[in-house]
Amino acid sequence: MSARVASAIASVRVLRARQWLHFLPLPAAATAPGAWTAAGLGRLALATAVAAGALGWAYGLNAIADRGSDASVEKNPLVGVRELGAEAVAAVAVAGLLALVGAALLGPVAGACALLSLAAGALYSVGPRAKALPLAGLIVNVLIFLPLLGLMWAPGHTPSGGRGLLAVFVSLLAQNQLIHERADAAEDERAGALTTGRRLGAAGTYCAIAGIAIAGGAISLWLASGTASAAVSVAVLVAGAVAALGGDAARGRRRHRAVAIVGGAILWALGGR
Repeated sequence: MSARVASAIASVRVLRARQWLHFLPLPAAATAPGAWTAAGLGRLALATAVAAGALGWAYGLNAIADRGSDASVEKNPLVGVRELGAEAVAAVAVAGLLALVGAALLGPVAGACALLSLAAGALYSVGPRAKALPLAGLIVNVLIFLPLLGLMWAPGHTPSGGRGLLAVFVSLLAQNQLIHERADAAEDERAGALTTGRRLGAAGTYCAIAGIAIAGGAISLWLASGTASAAVSVAVLVAGAVAALGGDAARGRRRHRAVAIVGGAILWALGGR
């Protein structure tokens, strides 16, 4: 393998795609199962590409910003790298640019959603570095992912899972970010980042996760348009809280992610019923 090819591969790795692939179905949540036309599938493919660009931008910026404090090269391919190569910076910039161009082709709503996600990705890791501040990091992290639900949105149209899906999604994101912050507590301490998880401590974080399940479940019950989706919404949030509890925080985060993926798929399939 030539040095140029190896460098190109390394630059793509900075986008950390394996860590966000499970978020790529988010644009599809705006479309009911079985309702896609050929044109709709084309728009969905473009929206999925926009989501990939926005996520690559956010995760790539985070890899650059945290390369001095992260401990695992599996998590961050730039661990220990002092001088950044131009290829890595270019890969992140191109990901963000492609997200903006693709979203512009989808229309003004998608453009606004992509811009919000990209801005949140930058604010989270660089700029004011919101991830270093309690609560601010939690909120800005949610704003990286939530706009991806709107890339296929049209006026007067709610996601296939109903309005309750939005409450469940935000709640699951907040739960997962809190357990993520507990798993990364040592790295964040080295970086001087006082995340919400560090500020609350282990016991306080798990109490917050349980509180989110209760509050999110209540809101989803209020917003849900069908009995089945309401029941699944509450069950998913409670199961997520239970999955996050106990043992190693990194394993708890993986368990929570599995619950979120399965539960979200069920809510989407129910179509708000």
